[in-house]
Amino acid sequence: MSADRVAVVVIDRLDGTRITFAADGPRVVFPAGFTIAPGDVVRTLNMNPVGHTRLPRYARDKIGRIESVRGCHAYPDGIMAGNRGDAQWLYTVAFNGRTLWGEDADPSLTVSIEAFEPYLEPA
Repeated sequence: MSADRVAVVVIDRLDGTRITFAADGPRVVFPAGFTIAPGDVVRTLNMNPVGHTRLPRYARDKIGRIESVRGCHAYPDGIMAGNRGDAQWLYTVAFNGRTLWGEDADPSLTVSIEAFEPYLEPA
């Protein structure tokens, strides 16, 4: 098989997840579909894990708005916990500067971060 072609088998499971098997890589489980859409208002979790997380501390337990869906990607928290096949939906979330930095912040400031779905809940 040439370098630009990889054999892939895709299995849709009854629970809505999708498993892919690639000839040259590990098994990856993809969630069925994103459950959050652009324009949705979300709250980030207030979490303090012992291990790895990509959710910045300054953005924890804050309300923001989904700007875009970035696709399904390898989930670093899961990988660091030993689950190499973990994949999660990734979103761009925008926050008002005052939400993050307090009332003295510039009211025109907007901060956007990339956040995985397990970090988010409906606001």
